[in-house]
This record gives sequence, C-alpha cells and structure tokens, in this order.
Amino acid sequence: MDRIDARSASEVPPAPTPTRVLLVENDAELRELFGLGLTRAGYDVVYAADGKEVLDRLASTFAAEGHFGRFDVVVSDIRMPGFSGFHLLVALRHWSPELPVILMTAFADEGTRRDARRLGAVTVLSKPFQLHALASAVEQAKIRSVPQTVRPLPDP
Repeated sequence: MDRIDARSASEVPPAPTPTRVLLVENDAELRELFGLGLTRAGYDVVYAADGKEVLDRLASTFAAEGHFGRFDVVVSDIRMPGFSGFHLLVALRHWSPELPVILMTAFADEGTRRDARRLGAVTVLSKPFQLHALASAVEQAKIRSVPQTVRPLPDP
C-alpha cells in the first residue's frame, strides 16, 4: 500500500465552494421545484418566499454578523405580493451592485423585459421553462457583468 506524503496532501487545492443561489418565489410548489432542479445541478440553494423575507434575513444577518451573507446569484419571481421582484432588485443593487439577479415571470412582455434590464437584471426567464434552462441561466449569470447604469422605475 502506498503511503500518503503529508507534503503532497498540503499541495492539493481546496475544493471549490459551490455557487450559492438565493431563490425567491412566492409559490411554494414552484419554489420547491426550482430549488430541487438547482440543487441537482450542484448549486447550494437558499429559499425565500418573498422580497420582504429576503430583506429581513439580510438585515438580521448584518445585525448579528456585520455582513449581509454570501450569495453568488439571486433568482427571483417578479410578481409577488407586497414586495415585487423589481423592488427586490432595486434594494439588492444598493446592497451589492455587482450581484447577478435573474428575474422570472409568467407575464414577460417587452416592457417588463426592458424595465428588468434597466434596473440591472442579467436576464428574465419566461415561465414555464425547463429546469435545465434555469441552471444554464444561473451559470451564465455568474460570468456576465451587471449593467452599470441603474435607474429607478418611473411612477405609474
């Protein structure tokens, strides 16, 4: 049996940290389905039911630990009760301007897509979509740069 040399073991690079995805979806069944697909694709998924839950969680993490936590990509529904995906996107831009955000919606008209891009989303997925499309979008979001210009939505 070969002996393991401690010097060679110390030269082994550490395993890469899995990509951490914050998944925000108010529909519990879709949240579970999307999360399962991302987990099976090798992502570390953190779940939230809506934008308010995300902001509350970030605030409590900051209060307890002095930072907001680490997420590599955010995937959020646009239409959620109380706090839309657009509102969450604007809030996240103030917290972490470079954080890639993917928005999802069943109502993706050209105006919605234009607003999402203007606010800094890297892409908008139209529901329904295949789970592999979500995993692919997350992978692409990791390598894309976030638009530099972020302007608030005009009042309706």
